[in-house]
Amino acid sequence: MPHIPDLTTPPQTSTIQTTLEEPPRPSAHTLEGACEQLGHIGRSTLYGLIAQGRLEAVKLGSRTLITDASITALLGSLPRVKGKPGSRRAGGGR
Repeated sequence: MPHIPDLTTPPQTSTIQTTLEEPPRPSAHTLEGACEQLGHIGRSTLYGLIAQGRLEAVKLGSRTLITDASITALLGSLPRVKGKPGSRRAGGGR
């Protein structure tokens, strides 16, 4: 005699919990990636920041990479924008 499933009780289901996490940031960026991380600055500006010692560049073979730590440090050292009292935008002007 074949087994007949009991249809009066709901089937057991398992719950799968997932967390949406950002992928880890790389330890170093290509020149193009560093420009993007810094708000899409130009390569000349990037090279100027390297020459001033404000960004750390390392070589991997023939590739020049910018360390993520130096990008974070540079962004942390920049002045903060303060909006005017009553202003709707951070810049305050039109």
